[in-house]
Amino acid sequence: MTPDGPAIPPENRKWFRLGTAVAALWAAFAVALLVLLEWDPTIGLAFAVFGGTAFGVGLTLFVLYVY
Repeated sequence: MTPDGPAIPPENRKWFRLGTAVAALWAAFAVALLVLLEWDPTIGLAFAVFGGTAFGVGLTLFVLYVY
């Protein structure tokens, strides 16, 4: 807590939690991508393209219509 108030204002906590969740999902995605690229580069690239696109579209729709 800072002298002027909480470190994260109450109106921003919702977005902070979403950002933390997205960071955790991104880290898991990156680890899975690295494993797949080591195993088979073709599958890793397909995972990166389709998984990244699906994640981006899904996150956009979630923020626009649910969150």
